[in-house]
Amino acid sequence: MFKNATVYLQTLGCPKNEVDSEIIRGSLESEGFRICSDPEEADIVIVNSCGFIQEAKEESIQTTLSLAAMKNGNKSRKLILYGCLGQRYRRELKKLLPEVDAIFGVEEIDSLVNYCRNEKTIEPEGDRSFAPRYVEYSQRKIATDRPHAYLKISEGCDNHCSYCAIPGIRGPLRSRLIENVIKEAQTLVDSGVKEIILIAQDTTSYGVDLNGSPELVRLLREISRIEDLKWIRILYAQPRGVDEKLIREISENEKICKYIDLPLQHISDAILKRMNRKVTKRQICDLIERVRITVPGVALRTTLIVGFPGETEADFQELLDFAQEVRFDQLGAFAYSREEGTKAYGLSNQVPAKIKQERLDLLMSLQSDIIFQANEKRVGEEFEVLVEGREAAPDSRWVCRSEHQAPEIDNCFLTTGLNLKAGDFVRVKVVGQEVYDLVAELKEPRRSGNLTSRALRTSG
Repeated sequence: MFKNATVYLQTLGCPKNEVDSEIIRGSLESEGFRICSDPEEADIVIVNSCGFIQEAKEESIQTTLSLAAMKNGNKSRKLILYGCLGQRYRRELKKLLPEVDAIFGVEEIDSLVNYCRNEKTIEPEGDRSFAPRYVEYSQRKIATDRPHAYLKISEGCDNHCSYCAIPGIRGPLRSRLIENVIKEAQTLVDSGVKEIILIAQDTTSYGVDLNGSPELVRLLREISRIEDLKWIRILYAQPRGVDEKLIREISENEKICKYIDLPLQHISDAILKRMNRKVTKRQICDLIERVRITVPGVALRTTLIVGFPGETEADFQELLDFAQEVRFDQLGAFAYSREEGTKAYGLSNQVPAKIKQERLDLLMSLQSDIIFQANEKRVGEEFEVLVEGREAAPDSRWVCRSEHQAPEIDNCFLTTGLNLKAGDFVRVKVVGQEVYDLVAELKEPRRSGNLTSRALRTSG
C-alpha cells in the first residue's frame, strides 16, 4: 500500500537526532520512497522526536499534533512518531496521541522502514532493551548542499549525571568500531563534506567500552588522514575526559578546529556534587587554564544549568562570577528541568520556576555583553571561513563560519560576494557586528579550499 509513497520527515532535538533522520531518509529512499518538503503532500509523515527535557517534550507533542491535524480524516495517510520521546513514553503516548499510527523508539529504524513498506511488522510494545553493541546502518542521506556533516561515534552514556534522562532513553555507552567510523567519514568527504563534526553523548568516552580506555585521540588521527577533509570539530567533550593527550592533539593536529565544547553545567562544588559530575571547580579551572596555554587562540564553548535543586543565591552568584571571569567564546544555558526517572527528580529544595527564569535571564544577559565586547575587538581582524549558504531573505548575504564557530548553535559571519558557493573557504575581514553575528567583507573572492586554516588564521 505504501510502496513508492511520499514521505515528510520532521526532525527535532540534537544533532544525534539529525543523524538518525538522515539514516531514515537514506533507508527509505533506497526502498523507492520519495522524501518531500511539504507535509501536506506526504502519504507518510514521520516525526523524529526529542524527549530530553520538558520543553523539548512539549515541542515534540505539539509538532506531532499539528501534523496530525493535516490528516483531515484521510485514513490512508500515516503519522509515525520515532525517537527519544517514543522510547521514553511509548505506553503513555499511545493513549495521549491516538492520532499517531505507529510509535518507534531509538534503534528501531529497520522496524520503521518495514512498517512504511506495509510489511507485517509487529509494532514494539512497552519497554525495550538496548542492543549490546552499536547498531550500524548502511544507508544515510545527508543534505547535498551542506558542507558539514555530523558523525556519531557512540551511542548512550555511562556517566549517570543526576539530572540526565539520556541513559534511560539511549542506554549505556556503545562505541562504534573505529573502522566503521573511518569508513563513514571517508564516504562523507567523498560526497563533498568539508567539515566533520564528531558527536556522542560524551565524545571523550569513545572506545572505553571496547578497549577499556579512551580511543578518541586515535580516532582523530585516523580521520585526519582523509586527504580532502579540511576541518574536524569535537562536540560534547566532558571535562573530566579532556586529558593532556587530547589537548596536545587538538593543538598540534592541523585539521582539528581550535574549538573545544566543554559542557560544564555548573561551577559550585556543592551543585557539581549533587549533579554527580565527578569533577570539582578547581579541576575545571585548571583544565581551562591548561587548554588556553596549550592551544593558543582556542575558542571555548560551554553549557550551563541554572536552578538545579539546592542552588542558592551564593551558588548562582559563583556561577555568574565564573562566567564573567572565564568569558567563554560561546555559551548556552537552560533552566533545570525536573525529569522523572532521574536521581535529581527526588532531590529536596527544588528551585521555583520564576527564580530559575530570572537566573537564566541574568546569565544570558551577561553572556550577551561578553559576546558584544568580543565582537567589537574583532573588527579589523581577518579570518578564514567556510561558506555555509545564504540567508533565507531577499538580497541575502552569505552565512560563513570560522573554525571557532559550530553550525546552528554559535554565531557566524555574514558577508556579500559573487561567485561563491557552499563549501568554499574564503578570507574575510570583520567590519562590524549585527546582534551576535559578525559582519565581514570578502578579502579573497577566489575560493581558498586548498589553504589550511593555520595559514589564514590571524587571531582567536
